[in-house]
Amino acid sequence: MENHIGRFLTRNEHVKFIDNNKNNLIIENLKLYSSDYDVKELRKNNRWLAVIDYPRYEISDKGFLYDKEREILIKGWLSHGYRIYDLYNSNGSVKKRAHRLVAVHFLEKEVGKDVVNHKDGNKLNNDVSNLEWCTTEENVKHAFKSGLHKVGNEHANAKLLFVEAEEIKSKYKSGNYTYEQLGREYNIDLSYVGKIVREEYRFSKGLVE
Repeated sequence: MENHIGRFLTRNEHVKFIDNNKNNLIIENLKLYSSDYDVKELRKNNRWLAVIDYPRYEISDKGFLYDKEREILIKGWLSHGYRIYDLYNSNGSVKKRAHRLVAVHFLEKEVGKDVVNHKDGNKLNNDVSNLEWCTTEENVKHAFKSGLHKVGNEHANAKLLFVEAEEIKSKYKSGNYTYEQLGREYNIDLSYVGKIVREEYRFSKGLVE
């Protein structure tokens, strides 16, 4: 490859095959680009807000997460079709779903609407224009209308993140929430709420089972 572009690639440089054929090494089919440049472009072409309680990070209106300390984009990982980010501060780490980060920071939340819905049914399309706060009932209706097999984006059989289980226990112990309210807020079965409150569960890779 270096013979075609005249030098060796740096760590942050990559070559794109214009016709997607990696065997076509003619110079006209090669495009050199830098991952640093991609970050700069994303920083310029997205709206960014500091993540609440995690000031070293910024979330964009398209669902990208930027680490200001390391000056890199966080790739995250996938769980049940959702992009998950690990965030760190002086108190430790938490796992957050990308779409909820976008909704919390860029969308005005109405009272009683606690579920974040992907309008097009694509859990990886975390652009703010594709997200909306809705009730559990609205989420279920949207799922059936969209032909989704699961009942809603955050359906009753979904595994919860560790941080969400901790939130549920804390809210119930405060005396301000009932099982029914917690079930609606997190879109889970009442039996699942009970297991979490009674700590009758185990964690696997940060998820409640």
